[in-house]
Amino acid sequence: MMLMYWKFLAFFVIFFAKPGRGQVCPNHMIQCGTEDRCETYTVKCDGVETCENDELDCDGNCGADEYRCDSGACIPSHMKCNRRQDCAGNDDEAGCTNSEGCHYGSFQCKPSMECRSYSGMCDFGVCPPGDEEPVCDGKCAPDEFACEDGACIPDIYQCDGWQHCAGWEDEKLCSGQCNSDEFVCEVGACVGKSLRCDGTPHCRDGNDEDGCDTIGQ
Repeated sequence: MMLMYWKFLAFFVIFFAKPGRGQVCPNHMIQCGTEDRCETYTVKCDGVETCENDELDCDGNCGADEYRCDSGACIPSHMKCNRRQDCAGNDDEAGCTNSEGCHYGSFQCKPSMECRSYSGMCDFGVCPPGDEEPVCDGKCAPDEFACEDGACIPDIYQCDGWQHCAGWEDEKLCSGQCNSDEFVCEVGACVGKSLRCDGTPHCRDGNDEDGCDTIGQ
């Protein structure tokens, strides 16, 4: 009787207590077939079999709430222009602008409305003559990252592989060593815990909005 008990226990551990079994992937990733791992949407229809299912359904026959990638992959429509590559060819980010009408990584001069790169924000004369000089006092909002020269850039630009601070600080501080009042992004950036689940992505990978049952909680 005792032998049968141990056999049953071993069976349970092997088949039901397997680590990662039935894991739920973050909303910016896909389940890699029946494997216990997640992959980014960029592997879908990229011509390389990364998972057992990532090269299926590549005919571009997408639903109304989906964006059709040039590769034929379908991704959720909210991933279009989310400042993160989700299509294999990055076409989901082509032609995207920020709320000021500038390409991502740029700010708008006032009143000319011309766009300039954040990396030169605190350079004297960066904006056309007659425009207001950008404020570079380092007094940044909770959803901004403070560069060493005093420039404030959107926190979502941290650790995205592109220079936005003149001294590259936004790409140097990506170790994930955050303060107790900060949330650690998957890319290693730090954002305030008060911004977690507020309905707006502050991490480049969007994982500060993953697993949020109630927006603003």
